[in-house]
Amino acid sequence: MNKNELNYSVELCFFATDNLNDKIIFKNNTDEVLDRDKDGYLTLVCFIIDTKNINNFFEFILKYSDVVSLLLDNQIIDLSECKINCITNEYLENNYLKWIKISGRENSMDEFGAIQEVINYIMRNNDKKYLFLKMEEK
Repeated sequence: MNKNELNYSVELCFFATDNLNDKIIFKNNTDEVLDRDKDGYLTLVCFIIDTKNINNFFEFILKYSDVVSLLLDNQIIDLSECKINCITNEYLENNYLKWIKISGRENSMDEFGAIQEVINYIMRNNDKKYLFLKMEEK
């Protein structure tokens, strides 16, 4: 990632699993993230965000505000410890406009739906031992 740019878009790729091995992060030593259909892991690529809002996003959905320092140094982040703090859909419905105000992003059904998809994925896979995030520059 180009850290010299002040702000650029990134794609957040979440994946959950019970098994951790050398191939969990990269498939066959490539940059390709493991795929549920091909590799049996539960993957989701669902949210594109500008780098200035990464901390805001994780503070909003996971109540964890120190992700940016981790993400800028590593492409893969282990979110396993903070997944239990994930907000609910009810919280999102009641506080969505706060997110719009904090982030300066567009108030749209696409924005709401993308956040809801992240929440649903984390909740659906809360029983998995690991939750990882890979950040890819767009």
